[in-house]
Amino acid sequence: MAKIFDGLAGLALFSGSSKVLDQYYQAVAQGDGNFQSATVRKARALFKTPPSTPPWKEKGAKEADPGKLSTVRAMRTIIDADRTSQSKDPDVTASIITYKALDRLQILAEAAAKPGLSEAERASLARSFDKGLRDLQSYMSGATLDKLRLLFGELSSHTESNKLGGDVNSFTGQTRVLARSADGLLQGVSGSERIEITLGNRDGKGRTDTVTLDLSTLGQPPRLGEVVKALNAKIGSIALTTSDGSPLLDGAGRPIPRWGAQFTLELVGEDQWAIGYRLPANETVRLGQAGAPDSIMVVSAQTDDNGTTMAMRRVDNPQDETANARPLDRIGAIDRDATAREAAKNDEAKRPKGPDGKPLPPPDPTKLADLDVRAMATDASGSSYVVGTTDGDFGAYRSTGKTTLFVTKLDSAGHVLWQHPLGEPGTSTGGAISVDAAGTVTVSGTVSGDRDRTVSMDDDMVVARFTASGQKIFSTAIRSGGDDSATAVTVGADGSIYVGGQTSRDGVRQNFVFQIDAGGNLRQRATLATDTGGTIKALAVDPRSGALLALTRDDASAVLRTLDPATITEQAQFDLGAVDARALAVSSEGRVAVAGATTGTAVAGAQANGLTGGRDAFVTQLDATLANARTSYVGGGGDDQADSVAFIGDAIVIGGRTKGDLAGTRTGKVDGFTARIALDSGAVGAIAQFGTYEESVGPVLVGRVPGPGSALQALGLPSGDLGGVEAPDLASQTGLHGKDEAIGAAGDRFQLRLNDMPAFTVEIDKDETIRTLADKIKRKLGKAVTVTAPVVEGRATLKISVTPGNSLKIMPGPQDQDALPRLGLEAGTLISDKPPAKDEPKVKPGGKFALSLTTTLSLASREQAKTAVDAIKQAIARVQGAYSSLYWSPAKAALLDKTQGQPIDARTQKQIDSYRSALTRLGG
Repeated sequence: MAKIFDGLAGLALFSGSSKVLDQYYQAVAQGDGNFQSATVRKARALFKTPPSTPPWKEKGAKEADPGKLSTVRAMRTIIDADRTSQSKDPDVTASIITYKALDRLQILAEAAAKPGLSEAERASLARSFDKGLRDLQSYMSGATLDKLRLLFGELSSHTESNKLGGDVNSFTGQTRVLARSADGLLQGVSGSERIEITLGNRDGKGRTDTVTLDLSTLGQPPRLGEVVKALNAKIGSIALTTSDGSPLLDGAGRPIPRWGAQFTLELVGEDQWAIGYRLPANETVRLGQAGAPDSIMVVSAQTDDNGTTMAMRRVDNPQDETANARPLDRIGAIDRDATAREAAKNDEAKRPKGPDGKPLPPPDPTKLADLDVRAMATDASGSSYVVGTTDGDFGAYRSTGKTTLFVTKLDSAGHVLWQHPLGEPGTSTGGAISVDAAGTVTVSGTVSGDRDRTVSMDDDMVVARFTASGQKIFSTAIRSGGDDSATAVTVGADGSIYVGGQTSRDGVRQNFVFQIDAGGNLRQRATLATDTGGTIKALAVDPRSGALLALTRDDASAVLRTLDPATITEQAQFDLGAVDARALAVSSEGRVAVAGATTGTAVAGAQANGLTGGRDAFVTQLDATLANARTSYVGGGGDDQADSVAFIGDAIVIGGRTKGDLAGTRTGKVDGFTARIALDSGAVGAIAQFGTYEESVGPVLVGRVPGPGSALQALGLPSGDLGGVEAPDLASQTGLHGKDEAIGAAGDRFQLRLNDMPAFTVEIDKDETIRTLADKIKRKLGKAVTVTAPVVEGRATLKISVTPGNSLKIMPGPQDQDALPRLGLEAGTLISDKPPAKDEPKVKPGGKFALSLTTTLSLASREQAKTAVDAIKQAIARVQGAYSSLYWSPAKAALLDKTQGQPIDARTQKQIDSYRSALTRLGG
C-alpha cells in the first residue's frame, strides 16, 4: 500500500504551488486530534519534537519584507548561527535557519525583479544573491539533522565529477571517414608517396626506430585495408633484441615486436570506414611524408553574435599562389551557469510540435564565455601550443568565475590534445608562450589578487613551465612591490627563462627583463632604457649566438635591441621608427623578422615595396647584427595589420587581419590572412585570406608545422606526433592545489560524512589522479558507497553512489581550498532508502525534502530575477512542509484512519480528497 503521508512529502517536494500546502496547514490548525484507533495511537507516539513557533507564524511576521533589504545586503552571511534558534531540536533548528536564509534570498531577488535598476545596483544585488545561495548550499550540505533530510538540490543517490584526463594504459583515436568499405580505394593518393614512421618512448629515453612505408610497393591504386596492414607490418618488423643484437623469440619461435603501437580498421557507421590507432601510454608515434613541404598552422579568435571561439586553420603548400587557409576545428569556453539557465527554458511543454505532434528537439542551450587568444608557439613534432584567457569552462577545468590563463595543445591537424589552466586562485591575464627544443612549454602572465593563498594588493608577474603532456613543473611569481605585468617570454639554449614586462610603482613605470633559471628561481633583473610609456612587445633568442633580442614600443618609436644574455645589457639597437611593431621571430641561421602595422609612416631602412595607403601590415628583415633592414608592406589601401611572424621553409610568413580585399573579396566584418614574404628580396608572395559571414577575426597567430603531404591527408592522419598522453594529475588538469609536504603546502580539500559517522577530510595530494582519488575515498567509505573512475575514450569520471539504507554528505572545504568546484562536484547529500518494512508506520515524523535549488540562479537580468523569485518561493514552501512534518496533526490521524478503514467525517474526507486530487495532478 502506498504511504499517503510520503505522498504528502512528495507533494511538498515537487509541487510548484503553495496552495495545496496551505490546505495542509489549515487542516493541521483546525483538527481536534481526537482519534482513538490503535494505529493512530502508535503513530502519534513517534512524534516527540518539542513545541516551537516557526518564524512565519510569529506575531507580525511578514514574508520577504522589503524594508529589510539594506540589512540583508550588509550581512556577512545570510546563515544564522545555530544558537539563534530557540529550539534544541536539530531538525527544527535547521528548518528555521534554512527558512530565514531563503526569506533573505527572496528579498534580494524581489528587489532585482523590479524595473528601473541601474547596472551597478543590479550587479551588487546579484553578487549578494550569488554568495547567499552558495552559503546556503554549504550550510545545508553539513547541517546536523535527525529525522529530516533537507536537500539543497534534487533528490539523488549518486553524483559524478566532470570528465578528466584518465590515468590510462593506452591512447586511442580514429580518423575521419575514409572509404565505404574496408578495402575501399583511397582518394587523393598517387601511390608513389613514402610515409615515415618514427617510434620512441614518451619519456624521451631509450632508442627510437624509424621505418618507411613506400606506397609504390602496394597494389595500385592503394586501398584502405592494404595500407593499414602494411603500416602494422612495418612497425612489427622491429623486434626486441638481446645484448648481442639477436632478436628475442616467443614460444612459437617468432620475433617479439619491440613496439606495441597498432593501426586498426574501424567501422564508424553504415558503409563508413576509418583508421583507428592504439598506442601504449609509454610510446610515441611520429608520422611524416618524405619530401612534403612545411605547412602553416593558423589560430585566431573569431567573434559573432553568439560569442568568441578559437578557430584553427592550416595553409598547405604555402608557396603556391592558390594556397588557402583550410578550416580544421573550432573550440570555445562554456559559460556553465548561462548554459544551465538556457537549458531550463527548453521546457518540453513550451516547445513547438512537429508534424507527428511531438515536441521538436530543443535548441542547443550552449552559451559561450569570453575568450581571448594571445600567443602561439610550435615544436619540432608539429604540435602547437596556444595561450589565452577565459572566464568559462574548458577541457577538465571548471571556472570559478574569474578570468584565467589557459594553455591548449593542438596536433598538426588542429585536434585538441589537452587544455590546462595556469592554476592560480586569483585572476590571471595577459599571456606569452615559448617552447624549447625539448618540448617544454613556458608561459608568462599577470596575476591579480590572491596567490598561493596569500593576499596580494598588487598585480604580479607569474611564470609557469609545463611538460609536453601538460604537467606543471613549477609556477613562480615575480614581485616588485608595485603593479607588475608580463608581456613577453623566451627560453635560452641553457634552459634560462627571460621574461619581459613592466612594473609601476608610485606612478613611475619601468620596463624590465628578468632571468629565471630552469628550476624557477629568479637570477637577475635589468631595466631597459625605454620611455616611461614604453612596452616590451616580444623577446627571442638567436639560436646561433645565444644573444637575447627585445622588441620594445616607446612613446615615439619601435626599437629592436640585442642584449647580452649573461648580463642583460644592451649591445646594439635598431630604431624602426614611429610604427606599431608587435611580433618578433629569429631563424635557425640568425635572421631576424619584425612584424606589425603602420599608418603612412615607412619603416626605417630599405623598402621592398611601397605603402598602399591607410594602415598597412609590414614585415622587416634584418641580419644578426641588426643591419641591412628591408621592409615589405602588405595592404589594400584600407585597414590591414600583421599580428604574428614566423620563418617557414625558405620564406617569412605573417598572420594578420584586414577590412579590405587582399586576396579576393572580404567575407566577414574583419577577415584574417597569411602572407608569404621572400627572404632577402622581400617580395610579397601568396596571400591566403579567410573569414566567415558576419564574424570578426581576432589577432591571427601563425607557426610552422610539418606538411602532411597527400598520403597522410588521404589517410586522415596528422603529420608529427600521433595523439598524445595528457598529464593525469588533477593539479595540472583542473588547477587544484595538491598537498606538498616538501614545501609545507596544504592541498585543496572537501569533507564526506557517511550516515551518522564523524566527517572526514579528503585532501588532494601533489600527484593525485582521478584513480588515486577514487581509491582514497573507497578505502574510507567501504561497501556502503560505490566509488569508481571509469575511463571512456581516454576521459575518466569520478562516480559516487550510496547503497540502499545509506546517506552521504558531501561538504565543501574552506573557501580558498575547496576542491569541489574544480572537480565539478556539488555540495549536498546523497540518499538511498531501503525498501520499507511491512510493519513500518505509514505516517512518521520527518522525511526527505528537496528544495530543487541550483547555484545557476541569477539576478543578472530582470527576467532571471523573476525566475529566481519563483524558485525561492517554492523552496520556502518545501521547508515549511518539512517543519510541519515534525509535528502530529489531526490531518495525519485522518489519513491513517482512512488507510485502516476507519470512518472519516465529511470535512476531513474533503481535505483528503483535495490532497489526493493534488497528488494525482503530480502523477502520484
